[in-house]
Amino acid sequence: DRVWMRSLVPNIYFVGLATGSAIASAGLADRVGRRAVVVGASAVVGVVFPLSALAPSLTVYLAAKFIIGTFVMMGLIAGYTLVCELVGTALRTRASSELGCYFQAVHSVLLALAAYALRAASWRTQVVAVAWPYTVFAIATLILPESPFYLLAKARYADAESVLSRVIG
Repeated sequence: DRVWMRSLVPNIYFVGLATGSAIASAGLADRVGRRAVVVGASAVVGVVFPLSALAPSLTVYLAAKFIIGTFVMMGLIAGYTLVCELVGTALRTRASSELGCYFQAVHSVLLALAAYALRAASWRTQVVAVAWPYTVFAIATLILPESPFYLLAKARYADAESVLSRVIG
């Protein structure tokens, strides 16, 4: 009789993904910067995802899943844009393809391994186990440079030149 709960969780997550896509598509990264969106979205996911294991009710857990979905998609779109703008036109197709394939493949393998290793554990333990890579990724995003295109659009020419000199070498 509670089977509907199992299908509700991923559906709420997907609504969050759609919301994040709408927010990101509305130009948030153009206003505040690609790096700021990637770092901010990753930080939210890196904190909310593991804390969702402490949700005292289904309603709180669903709210957390919505937030996670929203910020995952915002980070993905801004991150994709940032990578494409950093590598230039010659490597753009390859970089974007490898970025998508690599993260999807690694994510899928890690989820499968975690599910197998923790099949007897509680759902809360499983959530924490699957969430910790997002927390590590959130910390790792701090080393990302800002997009030179964003910096040029904001008339921050010296900053854009600095990023390009680091990226190009």
